[in-house]
Amino acid sequence: MFRDHLRSHPEDRNTYEKVKRRLAKNDWYTWNEYANAKTECLMNILKKARNL
Repeated sequence: MFRDHLRSHPEDRNTYEKVKRRLAKNDWYTWNEYANAKTECLMNILKKARNL
């Protein structure tokens, strides 16, 4: 669902890409820290996808 939404909604895809690129510049102790850092963005996009 998330992937399909990003494919059909370029504005959300761009937002997610920007967040991931910004976070990728950080030095993370674990991948879980990175995943947790992008959770808010991911959840906001999923919420939009479910409401369509």
